[in-house]
This record gives sequence, C-alpha cells and structure tokens, in this order.
Amino acid sequence: MAFATDFHIAFRNLGRNVKRTALALGAILIAQATVIFISSFMNGYQKVGFDAVTGPMLGHAQVHAQGYRKDRDSQKTIPALGAALKAIRGTTGVATATGRTYAPVLAALGDTGHTAEIVGVDLSQETREHGLLERLPENEWPRANEVLLGADLAAEMDVKAGDTLAVVGQGADGAPVSGLFKVLRTMRTRVDGLNRKGIFMSLSEAQEFLGMEDQAHEILIRVQGMELLPGVLERLKGLPELKGYEVLAWDALQPQLASLLGMMDKANLLVLLLVFLTAAAGIANTMLMATFERSREFGMLVALGCRPRRLVRVLLYESLFLGLAGMAAGLLAGGALVWLTSIHGIRLGGAENFSLEGFTLTVIYPTLAMQDVIRGVLGVSVTSVLACLLPAQRVTRLDPVEAMRI
Repeated sequence: MAFATDFHIAFRNLGRNVKRTALALGAILIAQATVIFISSFMNGYQKVGFDAVTGPMLGHAQVHAQGYRKDRDSQKTIPALGAALKAIRGTTGVATATGRTYAPVLAALGDTGHTAEIVGVDLSQETREHGLLERLPENEWPRANEVLLGADLAAEMDVKAGDTLAVVGQGADGAPVSGLFKVLRTMRTRVDGLNRKGIFMSLSEAQEFLGMEDQAHEILIRVQGMELLPGVLERLKGLPELKGYEVLAWDALQPQLASLLGMMDKANLLVLLLVFLTAAAGIANTMLMATFERSREFGMLVALGCRPRRLVRVLLYESLFLGLAGMAAGLLAGGALVWLTSIHGIRLGGAENFSLEGFTLTVIYPTLAMQDVIRGVLGVSVTSVLACLLPAQRVTRLDPVEAMRI
C-alpha cells in the first residue's frame, strides 16, 4: 500500500512545475537520442572500416613465405599453389582462399618510365564481394597480354584504354623480364595504393610473365565468421601444405589498423559517459529545485511522523520517472533518426571519399545494436539514482522546525 501511495505521490509531484519537468525531460531526450545516434554511427563506421581493411587487401588471414612481408622479395614464393589452395579451401570454417602475385616494375607508354606494381589475381575470386576487382563484369576481365590500370597511375601516365604499355621487371628467379600489354581499361579500387601503382592482370598471366608456374607470393583467406578465425588459424598452421610458411590473422598483419578500429569502442564509451553526465546534471537540478520548493512540506511530513527514508524513496521514484520517461522518448527519437539515415547512409565528405590508412571509405550506414539500447537503459537508470543523492541527503538532514519556517 505504501509503495503504491509513494509511487502516486512521486508521479503527481512531477506535474507541480510542468515547465521545469518538460525542460529536464527535453534535456534527457536530447542526450539519449544523441548517444543512440552517435553509437549507431560509430557502429556503422567501425563496420565499414573493418570491411574496408579486411575486405579487398588483407582478408581475414594471409599466408606468405617466411620473410616475404619484411622485404617483399619476389623470389620468396609459395610453390605448389594449387595443392595449398585445395588444402586451405577444405579446412573447416574457410569461406574463400585465393592466390596473388606482386612484383615492382617500370611501366612506360613513351620514353618516360613510371614505377608501378604488377598485381596478379584470380579473376573468378577477386571480382566477387570484398575482392580487389569487386563487381567487375566478366566481359571486362583482362585476357592474354591485357591489363587493367589503376586510375591514378593512368592519369599520371596519361594512359587511355587501348594504349600499349611496355613493362620491365624482375622474375621470380632474379632474371629480368619484359613485355608489352594492352590497357583494357582503367579502374578505381577501394585501396588507394593500388589506384596509384597497380597494374592488374590475371594470375596465370602474371605467373607466366614472372616465371612463377603454380606459385604465388600471397594466399588471402576469408572465414565464414570472425568468431571462427582463431580455430581456423590453428587448423591452417597444422596443414602439411603450409608447413614452414607464415600464417597470420589480419590484426597481426596490420596492428596499427587493429588498434585504430579498437579505439572506436573507447570513443563510443567516452561519448556515452559525457551524455550521461549531462543527463545527470539535468535530473539533479530538477530534483534539487523540487526539494528546495517543498522544504516546508517535507518538514511538516517529518513533524507528523513520516520517516525521512520514505521521503527519499519518493524522490527516488520521481528521479526514475523523469529519467526513464526521457530515456524512452530519446530511444524513439534516436531510433527514428538512425532508421532514416540508415536507408541511404551518410556519405563522408559529400562526393569525395575518405580513407582509413589508405583503404577507401565512402558511405556509413548507422547500425543500432541491442547493447547500445541496454547501455542506455542501464545508464539512465543508474544516472537517475545518482542524481537524486544530493536532494536525498538534504531531506535526511532536514530540521522540521526550521523547514516549516521557510
């Protein structure tokens, strides 16, 4: 009975000063909506960043010859590529695996040479989602003696589709190699470095040009789910076909990027803390003013035998009412904003692309996670309790005689 009465009194008290209550609710609503939207934006940014980093260039894991990553020596290759790929693709948890070759070269249209890099790829794999040549139509795949040229390199060399490039480099055995290749088309990938230097050709064409029969410099692996990656790595390291080779996950290959992506979670928590401090200030101000206004009423109640802890309980109910009502309204407003922006996404920098350490980002799609909602509910609940501590302390120390004189 006392609980129901206290609950009713608390609810009624919020209506005593409608303007102040509305201002407090508005502050909490804005704070909650802001944290929901920012959390969702950071989730979307992190997902796009992770997909950009692990998508076209790194994958989820890679295999190299020992020492290749350190000096990019073209002679450090993975022989018996076909057998290695077959074993990897047969490993539980592996979604895709593809071989790549890389080789620094000089490319020239006329008399002037430009530094570039041959990138030999399996076109059937790399034109799929997350591939280097994602969604490239089959009728635009380079055939024998044909290449695709990175858009920035083509602009630097003033090369157009149909031009013939002279390419000079070093084969896998250390001997010089050279050849003429027709530029089928120029293209822009999601990796800025390859846009500036990349000469793309089919894996078989690159192997023939560099004298790398059934060899590759790198095997890129994608798993069926990131939670499976540790187990997949252990199984891959146990394969006889990969004995003596370096098998590393994406975060070991790019620790700086892994740290940068990890910082997004910390930034999210910092924003959450700042918003809830704002909410706490709004609730505390409302409750403190309400306590001052009702000092005479509280003093009379204490004089009539009402225990201070019951008054504290009423204040706590008021604070929770205020916090949870603002939180609910903020969730609706923030959720609506996330839904609206997630339809078409948020383009970074207008028409220009942003880059994350050389990996191009274009559009962010805010994503609301259940943990963000849970954090909001728990955060506002705790904030509401903490915000009424100061008013509660004043009530517990209230002198009935002095209070009724106010």
